Amino acid sequence: MCEFTTFAKVVSSFIMKVHHLLFITLITLVSCSKETNYEFEDFDAEITIEETRKYIQLSPDEPNNSGTGFMFYPGGLVEPAAYSPLMALIANAGYYVVVIKMPSDLAVFAPNRGTNQIDKLIEVERWVISGHSLGGVMAAKAVYNKPRSYGGLVFLASYPAKGNNLSSLILPTLSIYASADSISTFAEINAASERMPEDFTYYGIEGGNHAQFGSYGLQNGDGTATPVTVGTPTALT
Repeated sequence: MCEFTTFAKVVSSFIMKVHHLLFITLITLVSCSKETNYEFEDFDAEITIEETRKYIQLSPDEPNNSGTGFMFYPGGLVEPAAYSPLMALIANAGYYVVVIKMPSDLAVFAPNRGTNQIDKLIEVERWVISGHSLGGVMAAKAVYNKPRSYGGLVFLASYPAKGNNLSSLILPTLSIYASADSISTFAEINAASERMPEDFTYYGIEGGNHAQFGSYGLQNGDGTATPVTVGTPTALT
């Protein structure tokens, strides 16, 4: 197994209050770009894993008292297990995590699947939804379709599509990008800023690339990663 190290703890404690809403999300990126064969069971020391046909739920043995669950949409044509290192770290921080399985590993075929599963999941006060690349675009679509279902939104190398303008929402939102990402460039991400919710923050990772948001090997057309540094969160209005 590849011994990977955390190259950037992008957000160890991201806290924002909107009308007394506490929004806390832990995002950690891994510095191993080799092809891997991780399974969620490889990281279950402090979490309980439940798998169904439509989702994988990671329940922490010692949940925190935030009342927040973290829902994740994988990138296009990427198996959910490729995000198991990142998701396990979030669960180990005390958050309930749900990774939504998509038809043919393409969230575009079922953008509302996460929303439709909420009633079947463990009950929490609020769900923060996130996604990588195409998964992030479809997570934004899920929020656009049912904004009251979610208490926060996290983009990993992603942004809202033109048909999903979220600018009228007051929703804590985090957008994480990597400077060496040639698949979802910062120019593309920034061009969509007018469609972002009013309350959003950028977080840049200097030297990171697109594939490093997961652990699935090199990606065609991606930039070359270099030693990374973590930028300063930037709130734009």
